[in-house]
Amino acid sequence: SFLASFLPFSSIMSSTVQLESKQKLPQKVTDVVCDISSMINNAVATSNSNDLMSSSFKAIVGSESLIENSSKLLESIGSMLTEMDSKFSRGGQLEHGVMMLSDAQEALQRLERVVYHDATGNKMQLNEADEEWRRRARDGWNERCSGTASCSPKTTKNS
Repeated sequence: SFLASFLPFSSIMSSTVQLESKQKLPQKVTDVVCDISSMINNAVATSNSNDLMSSSFKAIVGSESLIENSSKLLESIGSMLTEMDSKFSRGGQLEHGVMMLSDAQEALQRLERVVYHDATGNKMQLNEADEEWRRRARDGWNERCSGTASCSPKTTKNS
Protein backbone atom coordinates (compact mmCIF):
# COMPACT_ATOMS: atom_id res chain seq x y z
CA SER A 1 0.00 0.00 0.00
CA PHE A 2 3.00 2.22 0.51
CA LEU A 3 3.93 1.49 -3.07
CA ALA A 4 0.44 2.24 -4.22
CA SER A 5 0.62 5.64 -2.64
CA PHE A 6 4.02 6.26 -4.25
CA LEU A 7 2.99 5.22 -7.80
CA PRO A 8 0.97 8.34 -8.68
CA PHE A 9 3.83 10.54 -7.49
CA SER A 10 6.39 8.56 -9.48
CA SER A 11 4.36 8.76 -12.66
CA ILE A 12 4.02 12.54 -12.28
CA MET A 13 7.71 12.85 -11.53
CA SER A 14 8.76 10.67 -14.48
CA SER A 15 6.61 12.67 -16.90
CA THR A 16 8.11 15.90 -15.50
CA VAL A 17 11.66 14.54 -15.92
CA GLN A 18 10.87 13.43 -19.47
CA LEU A 19 9.38 16.82 -20.33
CA GLU A 20 12.31 18.64 -18.75
CA SER A 21 14.79 16.38 -20.58
CA LYS A 22 13.12 17.03 -23.92
CA GLN A 23 13.33 20.77 -23.37
CA LYS A 24 16.96 20.72 -22.22
CA LEU A 25 18.19 18.29 -24.90
CA PRO A 26 18.58 20.85 -27.73
CA GLN A 27 20.43 23.20 -25.39
CA LYS A 28 22.74 20.41 -24.22
CA VAL A 29 23.45 19.35 -27.82
CA THR A 30 24.21 22.95 -28.73
CA ASP A 31 26.54 23.24 -25.72
CA VAL A 32 28.36 20.04 -26.68
CA VAL A 33 28.76 21.16 -30.31
CA CYS A 34 30.10 24.54 -29.17
CA ASP A 35 32.54 22.84 -26.78
CA ILE A 36 33.80 20.54 -29.55
CA SER A 37 34.16 23.48 -31.91
CA SER A 38 36.13 25.41 -29.31
CA MET A 39 38.42 22.43 -28.72
CA ILE A 40 39.06 22.01 -32.46
CA ASN A 41 39.77 25.73 -32.94
CA ASN A 42 42.10 25.68 -29.95
CA ALA A 43 43.93 22.60 -31.28
CA VAL A 44 44.32 24.15 -34.74
CA ALA A 45 45.56 27.45 -33.31
CA THR A 46 48.10 25.83 -31.00
CA SER A 47 49.44 23.33 -33.55
CA ASN A 48 50.34 25.94 -36.21
CA SER A 49 48.47 23.89 -38.80
CA ASN A 50 46.50 27.02 -39.66
CA ASP A 51 49.67 28.62 -41.06
CA LEU A 52 50.50 25.41 -42.89
CA MET A 53 47.05 25.23 -44.46
CA SER A 54 47.20 28.90 -45.41
CA SER A 55 50.59 28.56 -47.09
CA SER A 56 49.43 25.39 -48.86
CA PHE A 57 46.37 27.15 -50.24
CA LYS A 58 48.54 30.06 -51.40
CA ALA A 59 50.91 27.64 -53.16
CA ILE A 60 48.02 25.88 -54.88
CA VAL A 61 46.49 29.16 -56.04
CA GLY A 62 49.90 30.39 -57.22
CA SER A 63 50.56 27.26 -59.25
CA GLU A 64 47.21 27.43 -61.02
CA SER A 65 48.43 29.97 -63.61
CA LEU A 66 51.60 27.93 -64.15
CA ILE A 67 49.49 24.86 -64.83
CA GLU A 68 47.33 26.79 -67.31
CA ASN A 69 50.39 28.16 -69.14
CA SER A 70 51.95 24.69 -69.27
CA SER A 71 48.74 23.29 -70.68
CA LYS A 72 48.67 25.94 -73.41
CA LEU A 73 52.32 25.30 -74.29
CA LEU A 74 51.74 21.55 -74.46
CA GLU A 75 48.77 22.09 -76.76
CA SER A 76 50.85 24.29 -79.08
CA ILE A 77 53.68 21.74 -79.10
CA GLY A 78 51.15 19.04 -79.92
CA SER A 79 49.78 21.03 -82.85
CA MET A 80 53.32 21.74 -84.09
CA LEU A 81 54.15 18.03 -83.96
CA THR A 82 50.95 17.19 -85.82
CA GLU A 83 51.80 19.75 -88.50
CA MET A 84 55.37 18.48 -88.81
CA ASP A 85 54.13 14.91 -89.06
CA SER A 86 51.73 15.81 -91.85
CA LYS A 87 54.44 17.72 -93.76
CA PHE A 88 57.18 15.14 -93.47
CA SER A 89 55.16 11.97 -93.85
CA ARG A 90 53.71 12.98 -97.23
CA GLY A 91 56.74 13.70 -99.37
CA GLY A 92 59.54 11.84 -97.66
CA GLN A 93 61.15 15.15 -96.77
CA LEU A 94 62.18 13.81 -93.39
CA GLU A 95 64.24 10.98 -94.88
CA HIS A 96 65.86 13.42 -97.30
CA GLY A 97 66.70 15.76 -94.43
CA VAL A 98 68.14 12.90 -92.38
CA MET A 99 70.30 11.83 -95.33
CA MET A 100 71.56 15.40 -95.74
CA LEU A 101 72.40 15.58 -92.03
CA SER A 102 74.17 12.24 -92.25
CA ASP A 103 76.20 13.47 -95.24
CA ALA A 104 77.10 16.66 -93.40
CA GLN A 105 78.15 14.70 -90.31
CA GLU A 106 80.29 12.40 -92.44
CA ALA A 107 81.89 15.41 -94.13
CA LEU A 108 82.71 16.99 -90.77
CA GLN A 109 84.27 13.76 -89.54
CA ARG A 110 86.40 13.56 -92.68
CA LEU A 111 87.54 17.16 -92.25
CA GLU A 112 88.37 16.51 -88.61
CA ARG A 113 90.46 13.48 -89.60
CA VAL A 114 92.30 15.48 -92.26
CA VAL A 115 92.94 18.42 -89.92
CA TYR A 116 94.11 16.09 -87.15
CA HIS A 117 96.30 14.19 -89.63
CA ASP A 118 97.93 17.39 -90.84
CA ALA A 119 98.27 18.91 -87.36
CA THR A 120 99.98 15.90 -85.83
CA GLY A 121 102.23 15.24 -88.80
CA ASN A 122 100.94 11.69 -88.91
CA LYS A 123 102.71 9.71 -91.62
CA MET A 124 99.83 7.27 -91.99
CA GLN A 125 98.27 7.30 -95.44
CA LEU A 126 94.72 8.67 -95.75
CA ASN A 127 92.19 6.79 -97.83
CA GLU A 128 91.19 8.15 -101.23
CA ALA A 129 88.03 9.94 -100.07
CA ASP A 130 89.85 11.63 -97.18
CA GLU A 131 92.62 12.71 -99.56
CA GLU A 132 89.95 14.36 -101.75
CA TRP A 133 88.65 16.22 -98.70
CA ARG A 134 92.18 17.29 -97.80
CA ARG A 135 92.75 18.64 -101.32
CA ARG A 136 89.46 20.58 -101.19
CA ALA A 137 90.23 21.97 -97.77
CA ARG A 138 93.61 23.21 -98.97
CA ASP A 139 92.38 24.59 -102.29
CA GLY A 140 89.12 25.97 -100.97
CA TRP A 141 85.71 24.66 -101.85
CA ASN A 142 84.90 25.12 -105.50
CA GLU A 143 81.81 26.98 -106.64
CA ARG A 144 79.91 23.97 -107.95
CA CYS A 145 79.22 22.79 -104.37
CA SER A 146 77.48 25.96 -103.24
CA GLY A 147 74.13 25.24 -104.92
CA THR A 148 73.89 21.48 -104.54
CA ALA A 149 72.25 19.57 -101.76
CA SER A 150 75.41 17.66 -100.92
CA CYS A 151 78.99 18.92 -101.31
CA SER A 152 80.57 15.59 -100.63
CA PRO A 153 83.22 14.48 -103.12
CA LYS A 154 83.10 11.07 -104.69
CA THR A 155 83.15 8.58 -101.87
CA THR A 156 84.10 4.97 -102.03
CA LYS A 157 82.23 2.17 -100.34
CA ASN A 158 85.20 1.30 -98.09
CA SER A 159 85.55 4.77 -96.57
